[in-house]
Amino acid sequence: MIRFASPRDATRIAEIQVSSWRVAYQSILEDEYLSKLSAEKRVPSWQKIINTNPLDLLVFEIDAQVTGWINFGACRDDDSPKNGEVYAIYIHPDHCGKGTGSLLMASAERELLNRGHFQISLWLLEQNHSAQCFYESLRYEKDGTRKLITLGNREVCEMRMTRDLTQVP
Repeated sequence: MIRFASPRDATRIAEIQVSSWRVAYQSILEDEYLSKLSAEKRVPSWQKIINTNPLDLLVFEIDAQVTGWINFGACRDDDSPKNGEVYAIYIHPDHCGKGTGSLLMASAERELLNRGHFQISLWLLEQNHSAQCFYESLRYEKDGTRKLITLGNREVCEMRMTRDLTQVP
């Protein structure tokens, strides 16, 4: 079941984020950085996001257990003010590959389309090849925009991918 997140989901959202980072970025980021990630420290941020923008965070639930989530809204990029953006999507590692991510993306895309966003963008680490393949399977394309960010002591490159929701498959 997909539903909007509530404040009671903040702890599980943070746990999924940290466990996903540790798996997805293990060969990209330093082990020390990943081991120091704390779900507990992220809970207040997620509570604030949920309370401030309750319609920008969807969760996927199986048997009353949140197994994935997606955060989205208006695009934060200066060059794309009319776009929607997927800020983050994470599926618990035990539930990857079961279609949860595709269902969450489709739900977020519908929400963004209903808000008048016909183009969607998202950012991902350039070295995260599995995420890139996932987004490409959903018809997202690299648009050539990149930026360097620092995570821990490592500088990594993020790339932007976009999708035009008016294009029929």
